[in-house]
Amino acid sequence: MIEGCRITGRYYSRRNRVFQAEMPQGEAGVQCLVIKEFTTAAAAQREYSNLLQLAAAGVTVPTPLGLEGRRLYLQHLEGVLLADILEKDLVSSELWTKALAGWYARLHAQTAPGDSNALLKTDNNLRNFIFREGLFYGLDFELLSPGDPARDLGQICAFILADRPSFTPGKLAAASGLIRHYRCLNNLPVSRIREEIIRELERMAERRREESSSIKSFLGSCQGKINLFS
Repeated sequence: MIEGCRITGRYYSRRNRVFQAEMPQGEAGVQCLVIKEFTTAAAAQREYSNLLQLAAAGVTVPTPLGLEGRRLYLQHLEGVLLADILEKDLVSSELWTKALAGWYARLHAQTAPGDSNALLKTDNNLRNFIFREGLFYGLDFELLSPGDPARDLGQICAFILADRPSFTPGKLAAASGLIRHYRCLNNLPVSRIREEIIRELERMAERRREESSSIKSFLGSCQGKINLFS
């Protein structure tokens, strides 16, 4: 660990150990940072390289501060998680859906707009986005991979819709707004996005047993199958 670095807290992570830390900076000052400890050095190197690539392309991500074996040192960002925005209605839907659409469009534009081999975030959990000064910053890029941009849009919309309380008019409006703003920047066919939303919700119904019936009910309705975002 970097000399003088002190752990001050821990974040939830499914795959890795993630800590909040601080280290001395200047006279009596401290720098807050995040330490992400991976299972392998190769995984840490992969995310470090992905972050450098994204930052160079203008995608807003935490600045990588250093790499030490399995440990990746990252800029600590003050802001509001997308999960908390949805839960507590902290930011207007129009503002955050437009900002998130812009973030995805910048990521996908690393290849030609609409290309089926755009860079995808892949892990679109609501806790992997932080809203700060009008912009979203993406977190967790271990799984960055090429593919159809509709997969990213479908997955994040499915997470928004299924966030409890699920499938409310507000959640439907937010997902629809996100798609609308994104298509102003990258005119993907709505049908492709809708297919990916349904596909991700079907996967959720299999792995989220407590929510399975409500998800299947939504998918079985005309609204879920036919009119969604058309």
